[in-house]
Amino acid sequence: LRQYLLSSDENERYTLLQPPLLRQFAGYHEAHPQYYEIRVLTPDGEEDARYARPGLGNARENEARMPYFRALRKTKRVYKGFFHNPDNGEVSLLVGRPIGMRDIEQDPIAAPEVLRGYLAVTVDIGRVEPLIKARRIGRTGWMFLTDERVKVLFHGKDGEKGKVLPEALFAPLRQLAQAGDAAGAYYARDLLYLGMPVQKQLYLFAALPQAELTS
Repeated sequence: LRQYLLSSDENERYTLLQPPLLRQFAGYHEAHPQYYEIRVLTPDGEEDARYARPGLGNARENEARMPYFRALRKTKRVYKGFFHNPDNGEVSLLVGRPIGMRDIEQDPIAAPEVLRGYLAVTVDIGRVEPLIKARRIGRTGWMFLTDERVKVLFHGKDGEKGKVLPEALFAPLRQLAQAGDAAGAYYARDLLYLGMPVQKQLYLFAALPQAELTS
């Protein structure tokens, strides 16, 4: 990866260095099948090298407008965030990090570190969905996960995934989750809600129909 990013000769970069880099990415996928897309992105968001599991399309080759890439550009270490992958329409985890390197051939002592690009790994989190669907709250309640943009990522009821919760509902739910008080609860639409933050961009909620609670 270092040799690939430091190469300014396009013929060397894409003809000689990219194939072994992609084979290395394929080896990571073979060892960890949930890593289903591994990419090198340029500082301006272009996909410079991409390994993807067979059959996965590529909706766009420039990620500059994607919210995750804008967040990735602001980080100095490791970025972790959930997003709807346009390549397959699924909720995935994106882990990325900026790669800054010094060109020691240019100046082995005082060469400045320059941002060469980003390494981005897309992780399949589909195993979460059957767990959410299988977990019941009481007899008739359910669980669901949302991101910080109030979009439902996984839901215990069919047909709810991908919906955006009304702000009037999500605002108090977000406040409830951030408080982390298991004794607190919120009533809305004949449902009792409890919530907790799983990660700063991810909230887990449980909902129990009031009818069951008072029966």
